[in-house]
Amino acid sequence: MRDKDMKRQKRRRKKPEQVEQMLREVALSPINKQQDAAIKAISRASVAFLVGPAGTGKTHIACGYAARCVADGKVERIILTRPIVEAGESLGFLPGTLEEKCGPYVLPIYDALDTVAGKVGQRREQLRASLQISPLAYMRGRTFNRSIIVVDESQNCTLAQLRLVISRLGVDSQMILTGDLSQSDLRSNDQALGSVIDKLEGTPGVAIFRFDDTGIVRHPILAEVLRRLSK
Repeated sequence: MRDKDMKRQKRRRKKPEQVEQMLREVALSPINKQQDAAIKAISRASVAFLVGPAGTGKTHIACGYAARCVADGKVERIILTRPIVEAGESLGFLPGTLEEKCGPYVLPIYDALDTVAGKVGQRREQLRASLQISPLAYMRGRTFNRSIIVVDESQNCTLAQLRLVISRLGVDSQMILTGDLSQSDLRSNDQALGSVIDKLEGTPGVAIFRFDDTGIVRHPILAEVLRRLSK
């Protein structure tokens, strides 16, 4: 290898302290008062529920908070999970590894992480190394220590699934469950998120934050569309 090429590679190679600084720059910037209040609620709780209409940034806030906790050294892993429930049509058999099979279902979580950490670069790769996909079906018997567990679309969890996932919480860990009670793909008899929230409200260490349609940030028209469709 020529001396010029070796010098170029040395310049590109990041020192450990540079990588650490890049990770600490993971963005978690609330864009309205509801998101700011949600972040504060999560920070004070061991288990936090973020519920509200589509487009309020629930998954973005959960993933951004998890990324910052990894960047700050508060936890070692981000555990991503969500119920495998399809919205009205089946994808059929999906070949490949466990991560590849679950990929379509956790895309919204990856999208949120891309927003806070970027799609490419060393900061994104360092963050990705801390990620672990853990389908609900494989959680029994596991304990997650020094981890942030993000349970997305939890309105599609049954009571048994919610009890299972919450009981995986280990030492120095937090759990964030996001959901929209108006968009469950389960039969009404199987829907459990609302009743679980009602039972846990006021429990020490549990935070429940409810977004409303004034906090929708996805698109200006979305709040009015959802209001009219809910009538």
